[in-house]
Amino acid sequence: MAARKMLLCLAHPDDESFGMGGTIAKYASAGTEITLVCATKGEAGTVDDEFLKGFESIADLRKQELTCAAGKLGIKKVIYLGYRDSGMAGSKDNQHEQAFMQAKESVVAAKLGKIFQDVQPEIVITFDETGGYHHPDHIAIHKATVRAFEKNDAKFQPDALYFMARSRKRLRRIVRLMPLLGKNPKKYGRNADIDLTQLVADGDTVPHVAIEYSEVLAQKEEADRCHASQFDGSGSGTNFFTRLIRRVGKNEDIFTRYLPLAADNYRSRDLFEI
Repeated sequence: MAARKMLLCLAHPDDESFGMGGTIAKYASAGTEITLVCATKGEAGTVDDEFLKGFESIADLRKQELTCAAGKLGIKKVIYLGYRDSGMAGSKDNQHEQAFMQAKESVVAAKLGKIFQDVQPEIVITFDETGGYHHPDHIAIHKATVRAFEKNDAKFQPDALYFMARSRKRLRRIVRLMPLLGKNPKKYGRNADIDLTQLVADGDTVPHVAIEYSEVLAQKEEADRCHASQFDGSGSGTNFFTRLIRRVGKNEDIFTRYLPLAADNYRSRDLFEI
């Protein structure tokens, strides 16, 4: 029997591990062939000098970190689209001529459509319309993936398109807890450029599918540690946001099924249950 196939359309190295690493590890361990599309190599932002030893650039470092994480999670293949990290909205990286957010949506969608034909995945997963936290590259890959899926006129069409669902209810709890732990929710992230208080107004998306991944938690944590240059300096082997989510939540990833349409009350424990 042929292996089931899953395609992930994401923006940067670390999106796979911090975003849905538990789900990836769980499906890969069950024999699913998983391919990751990464739009950029995560060039924007800052990295401590200690991590750059032996690397010519941040891009080379981040690519190596993703190779490490992909191995831990069981990702079969990583495909880079070749664009440059745009940085957060309003940063000077937005204006770089190769910045992903500057790419034509139709061109990116065409590239993804070709990958659909080559990989032939049953399901495709990307970010929701906010990109999770309004990162321009996350929003760009979301739009291009939706366009590739909806306007696909080739012979092969994936069965379903999912978005990583968001739970702002959980985020509201995190925002309340952060000051008690000495963290500023308006200046989250390694570069202090994410205002979590702005995200709580986005509202929740429907959790059509919930994937519990306790049995592969160790694999996910190993993959997290591969992205050491993204840690918050705690030395814990993961980032602050990931640790805090575990304090107030579950070892669970949630997804919204965009196509085919699902009723709001639809619930499943399997992404391949269409």
